[in-house]
Amino acid sequence: SAMNSENISLPFNLNFKAPKFKITVPTSIEKKDYPLFHIEMNVLFHLTSKIMEARIYDFSLHFSDEITKIDYVPILEKVKIRFIRKIEKDGTISLSFSVSNVTIKLSAIDFVLFGTMAESINKSTEVMMFSEDTSEFNDVSEEEDKQYSLASSFSSLKFNSENIELIICRDNRSSEKHIPLFQMIIPPIKYELSTTEQIGSMNFKFEPYIQYYNETTGFWDMI
Repeated sequence: SAMNSENISLPFNLNFKAPKFKITVPTSIEKKDYPLFHIEMNVLFHLTSKIMEARIYDFSLHFSDEITKIDYVPILEKVKIRFIRKIEKDGTISLSFSVSNVTIKLSAIDFVLFGTMAESINKSTEVMMFSEDTSEFNDVSEEEDKQYSLASSFSSLKFNSENIELIICRDNRSSEKHIPLFQMIIPPIKYELSTTEQIGSMNFKFEPYIQYYNETTGFWDMI
């Protein structure tokens, strides 16, 4: 069938490790004194005939000063991520994604730098863009059949996360400690979607809340 032909099992096993994997991205391709953006992680990748699993440990993000070489307060640090894609006995695919506790610290300057990075990436990729293909589009019915086949090949989707904390800082540059302003906390999320006849259900729970930092008392107060 079309479904089984798409889920081809590989005749080999593969294990890949990339400890202390680092990527450094310039914030601006035009201004050389702008901060650098660093991505750091440990990667484990496992591939068999039926299972593809990726594990990321110590996933961290931070900016650094290009001139002084000072590392700023991490935006994200020591996060664990796990992704599993499994081909079931009936040929369908089940997906599972989980993430550990996440604390994200952002200040106004970070939003500006991310905007600058996006602009730089757009400029650098413009020269790689090909002209739009003006040839005739494929038959609409064929495209719909492909989309239906892809959707019907999935049997389950699971997403689990621990606490996700987003902190908006007044300052995360002048010292090793950040000065918080607001924080939004998303309690653990458990999302399950199944298309099998036995279950055929979807469960989802999402209850975030926001607090602000009271500098007088030193505690977080609910808004």
